[in-house]
Amino acid sequence: MKPIRLTMTAFGPYTGTEVVDFSALEASIFGIYGETGAGKTTIFDGISFALFGQSSGAERAPEDMVCHHAHATDLTRVELVFDLGSERYVVWRIPPQQRAARRGSGTTTQSHEAYLFRATGMALEDITEDNAGEILAEKKVGLVDARIEELLGYNARQFRQIILLPQGDFRRVLTASSDERSPILKQLFDVGLYETFVAQMKTRAATLARRISDERIRRSTLLGDQTEGQLDET
Repeated sequence: MKPIRLTMTAFGPYTGTEVVDFSALEASIFGIYGETGAGKTTIFDGISFALFGQSSGAERAPEDMVCHHAHATDLTRVELVFDLGSERYVVWRIPPQQRAARRGSGTTTQSHEAYLFRATGMALEDITEDNAGEILAEKKVGLVDARIEELLGYNARQFRQIILLPQGDFRRVLTASSDERSPILKQLFDVGLYETFVAQMKTRAATLARRISDERIRRSTLLGDQTEGQLDET
């Protein structure tokens, strides 16, 4: 999955609309750098939220993504244009929030909504709110989540483990001692399969060790009985 354009409106600390254009990037692996407070985590949150409806650290609920400093008429919304092989897709996501009522005064509750489009063959500048391509799944979050996971081949947890490595965790890996690095890597990467394999090998080894021990005891007992028999005959 290659991000092409991220658009965030009234999202996180941003009261207006911010656009991050990744289209000029040719590398498949890249870093996002900046001073503390520059908004790096918000970019990660925007990508993760657009795809999976979760923050990059899975620590905040969707409604926590809403910018509380924005005007009630500004709907919090995230759009991500991304390429997957030769295919291009667009995903919109709107978190739960209180927004200005369309009729009269006051506010109304906006539910969590998501939309997924196929935009293969469309130039980036041609993708707009009114023209985002062929609709694949709309409005129902569960439907969009399922289609995105099907397309990508991984879920939100796996995305954070193999695609998105937050700055804090990267720093921990670099500065940790050997003993400390192991649990950090276990937290970042799913090693459950290998741990299960090791546990199975230990169980098999213990079973074989007990069997060998039992056979040795049995052999010693048989040899002892044979020796006693020979002595009796003598």
